Amino acid sequence: MYRSFVVIGLGLCVVGCSTLSDNPREGGFLGGVMGIESGAYDRRIEERQRNLDALNQAQRQEAGLQSGLLAEKTQAKSAVEQLRRQSDSLNRDISALNKKISAQKVSTQAAQQKKQALAQKAKSLRADSTQLKKALAQSAPNDVGKLQAEEQRLRAEIKQLEQDMALSLD
Repeated sequence: MYRSFVVIGLGLCVVGCSTLSDNPREGGFLGGVMGIESGAYDRRIEERQRNLDALNQAQRQEAGLQSGLLAEKTQAKSAVEQLRRQSDSLNRDISALNKKISAQKVSTQAAQQKKQALAQKAKSLRADSTQLKKALAQSAPNDVGKLQAEEQRLRAEIKQLEQDMALSLD
């Protein structure tokens, strides 16, 4: 009987020794005792703690990057909104300028038409003045006063016309 206990004990030792591992889930009781005695478990714990610390550091860095990206996103949105407001303002200014240009074109066309009418009237008055001078040269002495008054009237009208033309050019 003693022999059978020894054989069984040796068998258990062989089986226990053959499955020794640093992993507490695989080493069994004897593997666990050996892991504690050899310091393998402590090394595993330290390695895992270093890995955890590295992961925590990486997580903090990622959180910092995320915070920075969110700040950049906010700044970009603000810049886009400011540019949108500036663009809207510029579009309103352009629209107002286009209206002014259209009004100036109409005003310019009216001024040109007025200028042409005044030029035509001036031409007509010059022709009348020329005819008056011819009539004055051929007239009798008693008609001279009447023709001179007509000449004065035509000169005054020409002068007024020239002033109107000067104003219309401004």
